[in-house]
Amino acid sequence: AAKAEMEAQRQANAWKDTLGQAAVETANLNKKLENYKRMMNESNLTQKERQGLISRFNKDFRSYISNLGIEIKSVKDLRDHYSELAQEAQRATYYRMMEKAKQQALPKLDADRDTAANALIAQVRALGLDKLGVSFNDIDRWVSKGANGNALFWYLAKKMPKDKSGLTEGFNWKLDVALISGVGAKEVIASSLGVLYDNNVEFMRADGVTPVVALSFLVFVLFYFPCIATISAIREESGSWKWATFTAVYTTVLAWFLSALVYQIGNLIVNNFL
Repeated sequence: AAKAEMEAQRQANAWKDTLGQAAVETANLNKKLENYKRMMNESNLTQKERQGLISRFNKDFRSYISNLGIEIKSVKDLRDHYSELAQEAQRATYYRMMEKAKQQALPKLDADRDTAANALIAQVRALGLDKLGVSFNDIDRWVSKGANGNALFWYLAKKMPKDKSGLTEGFNWKLDVALISGVGAKEVIASSLGVLYDNNVEFMRADGVTPVVALSFLVFVLFYFPCIATISAIREESGSWKWATFTAVYTTVLAWFLSALVYQIGNLIVNNFL
């Protein structure tokens, strides 16, 4: 999948060469247009010669004139529509070259997509996920829509029973470390996760942090143990550690309950409806 992605990137960069060709063609068209304008303005031309030039001009630039819905019957018409014609020639040339590049790249991109899908389905079959009804067509459809290979693999692996997939449910150790660091101040959780995952969301997905896990984690962070400063303030105001301890235990238990509820309901929705 990674090799296919690199090849697709290489194909995308090939557009630069096509862009250069489009620039050359546009420059040649503009030069040709300027030559026609110069020749028509020559004073020693007879009326017949001038009309012959206009006729040739209409033949050479027929598609651009037709796209603009204009008529060139005289030198004045050419002067009046010169800028429009130059812009239309540039637009049409770039569009044509873009379509040409697309037709050249699409077969290769389709092959790359099939390679990525085949590599992923091999891993899926190795884990036995195909027994859950996952087919090559499913993988191909997800890959064609731009699904990340690692994220997709872990999403499918999560569907397997824990004893078969080897994955653990709930928070992993990195999320636990972030929660512990949040005891001092909850805003530290974000920076801790940034350090643990190198500020890369793809690393989190590959580590099994699905959207459901992330949502339940946020719910837990919202309700669990207040920061130490809050606990100290409760101790000072109440004059006893009893209420401070009760607050710490109660909020953490409530956070666990709500987080587990969100996790179970989220997985139920994902596994049965998405």
